[in-house]
Amino acid sequence: MHKSLLTSAFYIIVCILSLNAQTTIQLSKEEGLYTKTYSVLQGDTSIYHGPYKMYYKDKIIENGTFKNGIKVGNWQYFSFNSIFDFSYNYDQQKIEKISADYEFDLNTYSPCFFLGSPIIPYLYLVTNLSYPEKAMELNLSGRVILSLRIDARGNIYGFYISQKLHPLLDKAVMNVASQMPKNWKFVPATQNNQPCDSEYQIPIEFEIDE
Repeated sequence: MHKSLLTSAFYIIVCILSLNAQTTIQLSKEEGLYTKTYSVLQGDTSIYHGPYKMYYKDKIIENGTFKNGIKVGNWQYFSFNSIFDFSYNYDQQKIEKISADYEFDLNTYSPCFFLGSPIIPYLYLVTNLSYPEKAMELNLSGRVILSLRIDARGNIYGFYISQKLHPLLDKAVMNVASQMPKNWKFVPATQNNQPCDSEYQIPIEFEIDE
């Protein structure tokens, strides 16, 4: 009886070790503007498992770890030229650190963040925008700011132009914004550690090459 219990215990330990030591494969892939390096399970290459990095023009913009297809632990997100933007703890579902440029105390207030590199929503807009021909004829240039309304759960529930420039350019931005991916997630702003509705702003510069 005692030997049987020891055998069972040994079998359970072996099973646990086997699960924790799953064989992975390192891959690298280009997806549009981005390049990512990541690990997947050998038995199912659709499941991310291990280190993950995403690059834009050879500069890192996302860095973290997957476990059985789920983001775990602390992830770091960067802007252009790999400038640190913020880090997010997926286990605790909260922001760990933000860039000193924000000048906020996380204990009292945290702004809204795109849950990923801030480059992604910006480049989505600018790469899908077309400069209206009429606007070019009128030599229109300047800045438009698109504001996304984000609820306390991190979902987009609306958007509008918070800084207008000209109806032709404002409309062009709104047209692209209406096609934004529905699965984008945001870290909602917090007030005294409580999630709240907020806005996420994306500035877009219209410039005519001389």
